[in-house]
Amino acid sequence: MSNSAGQELWRVVKEKLQQLQEGRDFYWEGAAIVFTSEFHRRRGYCCGSGCRHCPYDPPWIKDTVTLAQCNSETPQ
Repeated sequence: MSNSAGQELWRVVKEKLQQLQEGRDFYWEGAAIVFTSEFHRRRGYCCGSGCRHCPYDPPWIKDTVTLAQCNSETPQ
């Protein structure tokens, strides 16, 4: 990736992050951004990336749209 392409990608990422609300949509864990279950639900489908708070059933299967049953003992 060229330097200008990398700069453009970072610009787009920062722009998208500004549209999200920290705490509601994501939180920081070191340098990593962790998306919340609420963010995933609003997006409407599973990305298949193995996200920690994936609310879909089955989890981590790209394009899954069925939400898992909420279990009060399982943190979302």
